[in-house]
Amino acid sequence: MDDLEVIAYAGQRGDEEPRWVVMAGERRRVAAVRRRWRQPEGDFFDLELEGGGRLVLRCAAGDWAVVRGPQRLRPAAAPPAPRRAR
Repeated sequence: MDDLEVIAYAGQRGDEEPRWVVMAGERRRVAAVRRRWRQPEGDFFDLELEGGGRLVLRCAAGDWAVVRGPQRLRPAAAPPAPRRAR
C-alpha cells in the first residue's frame, strides 16, 4: 500500500511498536497489539485499531507494509435487556 505511514514507539532498537497508522489520509490510533512475531521477512504486528478495525503490518529494515487488512471488527453483541419484575 503506497499511502501508508506508521508512527511507532522508538526504543533502543528503532521502530519497536506501532502507535498510530495513517492510511488514505485517515489517522487511527493503535488500540492494542494483539500479537507480535518475527520471521526472516521482518517483524509482524497484528493490530486492533481504535474505532474498530484490524490490520497486520510488517516492518522490514524500517519499511512498513500492510500484510492483511484493514478489516472491520464486528461490534460486540449488546447484552440482553434486563427483565422487568411482574
